Amino acid sequence: CTHKYIYLIKLNHNNHNKKNMIRSVNRRLTVHLHHLHPSRFLHTNFLPVHQQHTTPLLAHHVSNAIISETYSTTAKQIQCKAVVFERPHPEKEAKGGEDASYISPDCSVLAVADGVGGWAEQGVDPAHYARALMRGVGRAFSSASSSSSASSLQPLELMKEGYLEGSKVIGSATCCVCVVHSSGYVSIANVGDSGIMIVRNGSSIFKTKEQQYSFNFPYQLGPPSLRYPTPSVADLHTVDVVPGDFIIVATDGLFDNVFPADMIKIIDKLSPELSAEDKAKEAAKLIGEFASSMARSMKKTPFEENAKANGIKFPGGKLDD
Repeated sequence: CTHKYIYLIKLNHNNHNKKNMIRSVNRRLTVHLHHLHPSRFLHTNFLPVHQQHTTPLLAHHVSNAIISETYSTTAKQIQCKAVVFERPHPEKEAKGGEDASYISPDCSVLAVADGVGGWAEQGVDPAHYARALMRGVGRAFSSASSSSSASSLQPLELMKEGYLEGSKVIGSATCCVCVVHSSGYVSIANVGDSGIMIVRNGSSIFKTKEQQYSFNFPYQLGPPSLRYPTPSVADLHTVDVVPGDFIIVATDGLFDNVFPADMIKIIDKLSPELSAEDKAKEAAKLIGEFASSMARSMKKTPFEENAKANGIKFPGGKLDD
């Protein structure tokens, strides 16, 4: 696996008329769920992306999101802001790494795919399959939006559409899809060792478990002809979220190198004076840079602990996207 993505969501209370619900989404280490239609920023420079862009933004990164409540004349809704941090493996930086992600224009869909690096030994670019998965997820969202069925989106159905798109290329990837429902919950479909962690008031209230055949050998979506698993193996979850929550969606480059407690510490140190959007940006930047630092260090990491539990000596971090 080469790319790791994380989405973080924080919920706040805000009163807005429906016409004022459009806010910004940032593609970087952090994703803030804050308003109905966030715009985006890609990479560390937060370059704005047109809000009507409905194809996946592909990158290797950590994302953070903040959620807040807005009020229309009909119902209270959760909105979002999104930020992504990307840092490819140094040896794969020139080609942009091998993972991919997707954030829908309204930030209700957050997805990541981690291209399995072993395909490179067979002359196949691992990024191709991961990006195809995310293209399929993006097209499925666009189709649902145009048919007014976006409110009923489910992550497994989006993953299945990504899987169909992925069948057009060779490769395999882990995949995680999260749908943020405006009524106050998230639904999740996860295959492999990508995943989601939700932080509330200084504690982790939910974290997906890795799906692995054995140590460092995760479940992965891939060609049916090669007997890879299908989306039917995905772990499915539904989790209530409230204003102030942070949701982190990431590939294993983050979770292999950063303990949950360290991510929580970073979030807890954010200034309360920051806006929801700025909290997302800052958390994304700090968590992503910390993960990059840990991957290059000899300090104890989750990957080292897991290796030791399986009788393998692997001190320090694991360099990855």
